[in-house]
Amino acid sequence: MGENFNKNILEENLVAVIGIGFRLPSGNLNESNQTPSQLFNNLMNGFNGVVGLQERWNENFFKLNEIGCNSAAVTIDPQQRLLLKCTYEALEDGGVDPITLRGSNTTQSNLFGTSAHSASNRISYCFDFHGASLTIDSACSSSTTSIALGYESIKSGKSNCSIVGGVNMIMEGRCMTFDADADGYVRSEGVGVVVLKNLNQAIKDGNNIYCVVSGASLNVDGNGLDDKLNFYSPSSISQAENIKLALKSTNGLIDRADIDYVECHGTGTPKGNPVELEGISMVFKDSTVHSPSNPLLVGSIKSNIGHLEGNYFYCFYYK
Repeated sequence: MGENFNKNILEENLVAVIGIGFRLPSGNLNESNQTPSQLFNNLMNGFNGVVGLQERWNENFFKLNEIGCNSAAVTIDPQQRLLLKCTYEALEDGGVDPITLRGSNTTQSNLFGTSAHSASNRISYCFDFHGASLTIDSACSSSTTSIALGYESIKSGKSNCSIVGGVNMIMEGRCMTFDADADGYVRSEGVGVVVLKNLNQAIKDGNNIYCVVSGASLNVDGNGLDDKLNFYSPSSISQAENIKLALKSTNGLIDRADIDYVECHGTGTPKGNPVELEGISMVFKDSTVHSPSNPLLVGSIKSNIGHLEGNYFYCFYYK
């Protein structure tokens, strides 16, 4: 079955995550979480990252002339500078020489913590990307949306590579996800970039492959669902439907039985927590694979680092 599954994956023309670059709170004022192994080890130790986050910045990085904005580096918004640096690191992590992407139809989807349309265009300009350059604002789903758009861009053949990333800065308190003391989400800060590429091409080019994106789905509640109480309230019905659509988008490669863990939004609010878990339950409660002895596990990195708002979905990828 393994050989058939691998063959099916290649035939489906899927999308691979080949590179990542990020800065997340670590609980240590002298350093950030910035590698997958470092983040994993801290998660296993149950770390609390709710402390002040320093911007890890080095002007010499831009004096190397490897990206085209060295003369303006000192005046660029710090959030954009972090995005530029993490974009470079994500490409480097994926074994992609940024020079080879100059003039290419690489797409760049980005979200930004403030109203700044220039964030994505800044990256496109500095790295000389010629594909679509979008700054996404769909509230907390901004990072999810940018991943989905990058995925679709590669699947449709509109781009050879997609750079998706985001940044958010500020931190306060602690997020009590799935806890009786949950009283609201805690704002957090961080930056993250993911490099997406066609799986077949990534294998051919010898890129590092973290995982494969087998499908994607986006939806919205509207106002006609029975459990949609007002503009701000979430809907478990809508969330359950989106999970089903995401599974369906994989064209049979993945079904409920293949899922053993769900990384949740987990904002730590009295309203959001039960609604989200109810939505997951609607999809998996009658699964013959999951049982008390083999439960479907759920969790959220927000308990460790807070809520990066529009940037939060990338943290799930890194975790």
